[in-house]
Amino acid sequence: MRTAIVQDFIKAGFCVSSPVDERVVDPIVPGEIAIPVGHNLETTLQQAVADTDFVVVIAPECDGILLRCSEWFADHDAKRLFPSHEFIELCSDKKKTLQIVAENGVATPSAVATHSGRFVIKPNFGCGSEGIRVVEDGSDLSQFRESAEWVVEPFIDGVPISVSVISRASPKTSPDNSPLVLRPLRQTFDTEPIGAFVTAIDDLNDRQIELGRAAARQICNALPPTVGYFGIDMVVDEERAVVIEVNPRLTDSYCTLRKVHEFNLVEKMLPHKM
Repeated sequence: MRTAIVQDFIKAGFCVSSPVDERVVDPIVPGEIAIPVGHNLETTLQQAVADTDFVVVIAPECDGILLRCSEWFADHDAKRLFPSHEFIELCSDKKKTLQIVAENGVATPSAVATHSGRFVIKPNFGCGSEGIRVVEDGSDLSQFRESAEWVVEPFIDGVPISVSVISRASPKTSPDNSPLVLRPLRQTFDTEPIGAFVTAIDDLNDRQIELGRAAARQICNALPPTVGYFGIDMVVDEERAVVIEVNPRLTDSYCTLRKVHEFNLVEKMLPHKM
């Protein structure tokens, strides 16, 4: 994912600088400049941002990592090509996010009347498939329901999809700019029904694509305005799309989307390139 977006920035004509430490095993992309991290990533990035036009942060939202990284660039909002601090803070809280989108007419697991008889237990401030469990109806869930750290919701049968959005809304841009909803993709996992993400595949039918895009637009209207790329996980069937969570960051689906779309996704993130 990091390599893919760096390549796209270089194709768009940018010189790309990235922080690198000794634990990195991925090779640097030809044309990319490595910035030695040293002992303090925050200091390194704050020094480097002064000489850049734009900033993209790729980090997980679990344990507040993405939110802390966002704070480091608080004085450089005009350079952000990733979601706003307010957007990250909201979407890192799964319960709060689903409550807001449900109030705006978007289907969520808890609002769906019928389900498979199973429940999903997952960390409220987690990311990916980390810490997620599927349990049968009748299990004692009281300790999880009463905790702010966990989400308990019905397991929704259907096709798991990812819908990625490049948001154009910003106080510094025209309010007429609408989010660019990219092509929905089917998610695959190493184990079923929920495991570690493997890849995103472009094989959804027209109805599934239509439902995913329509729900994504509703979600964008419900959430605070932001800039940059973010992803939405959903489950679809032939009748509805149920939102599972919003990922306020670059997602692995980017690697497939850059092949599906004929345009350079990076160029769509840039001001005046909408």
